[in-house]
Amino acid sequence: MLDEPRSGDLIAFMPPGISRPWLKRAIGNPGDANSMLSGQLYINGSAVEEPYVAIENNALPGDVQERVIPNGMLFVLGDNRDRSRDSRHFGFIPIENVIGKVTGT
Repeated sequence: MLDEPRSGDLIAFMPPGISRPWLKRAIGNPGDANSMLSGQLYINGSAVEEPYVAIENNALPGDVQERVIPNGMLFVLGDNRDRSRDSRHFGFIPIENVIGKVTGT
């Protein structure tokens, strides 16, 4: 992959233990601290606007304690947070698992 994903990019990647690619959004960059409280995402202590997440898809509490993204890893979340299986469940993913960025959405 030529460009490493940046926070907010929609990416295709191979999730752990799954044999087909998934699409999720990269949240934060390596070295960033992220957390979520009552559906609000915070990166390095600042609230993040996420226009791609509809309020009705982010109604369930999905708290995530603050964690720092290690070098070479990504934290990914689905845009449909209430029904998404993502880094809240399986943790960080290695950047080398990224197939590419998704464009045109």
